[in-house]
Amino acid sequence: MKDKLFYYRAVFDYESSFSTSSLPKSGPRTTFLNRHVAMVVGVQTNFPGFSEFQCSIGEPEQFVQQKLEYLEKASAQAYQLLNRKFSFVYEFLEGRLIDLEDDKRKKHPLGKLLVEFDAYLKCLPVCTLNGGRYDVLLSDETSHKSTHVLFQDTVCREKRK
Repeated sequence: MKDKLFYYRAVFDYESSFSTSSLPKSGPRTTFLNRHVAMVVGVQTNFPGFSEFQCSIGEPEQFVQQKLEYLEKASAQAYQLLNRKFSFVYEFLEGRLIDLEDDKRKKHPLGKLLVEFDAYLKCLPVCTLNGGRYDVLLSDETSHKSTHVLFQDTVCREKRK
């Protein structure tokens, strides 16, 4: 495999229909005729153990939650695969830090690099299939934050520490 910024990724797509119920209030220059209502979501990843296409149908709140749960499990699987692939990096860095006490390890440049590297491997990029902004807005509509933000918060939180 050639060097890449991220080895593994996930892609999702919503299919929706139009509804005339629960429309936002019209303004002086805007009249709402319909709104998108999510009907189904599909998720695909590109790595072993999670290569089967996942599809959820039902209530939007339910299948958006199922999508996020699936992506969190997929991210954990990708992390395990990457952790094994790059075990030599962990061994090298930990070997250089072995004689340091915990508080000194955390402050040492190699200790910081190890933490940063581990956080990087825990990140799983999640993209929309066609890059449609409405896919993210459909996630918002079901009372979740944007999918990519929620996913980053739960999976890559160590990156910000």
